[in-house]
Amino acid sequence: GGMPRKPEPREIPSLISIRHKKEERSQDDRESVDDRHRIIKPAASKNIQTKQVETDPHRLNQRQKQIDKAKNTIGYGNYIQQVPKSQRTRDHPRTPDRNQVCSKRGWDGQMSKFRRGLHAYDPPNEDDEVVIDLNNLEEI
Repeated sequence: GGMPRKPEPREIPSLISIRHKKEERSQDDRESVDDRHRIIKPAASKNIQTKQVETDPHRLNQRQKQIDKAKNTIGYGNYIQQVPKSQRTRDHPRTPDRNQVCSKRGWDGQMSKFRRGLHAYDPPNEDDEVVIDLNNLEEI
């Protein structure tokens, strides 16, 4: 009787696995997951992490195209002028890493967030301001 128990949360396979012990690794230990993803090991780090990178050329090119298009905007130009890299916080727009392994939907979400953040730096729209027409000054 009583309330039904919550099912145990399933283990979600993580894209990042952490090696706790420094292990002796051979030079050509590139652990391919499949043809499109490769595990890379950062050169110098205390606890050796393994991390997947995207290697599918078509996917990388498509992602770069989206990044280039977002950066080729007046808003982006204003952003990099107004906010030097050293002053950026986690709340500022940040270019998604095109080499990360994630789904198309996940990537598109990151790009949307990036572009939406850049819109704050767009030039002000003519309709945004109340302008008084000086040619029609009858009764004000």
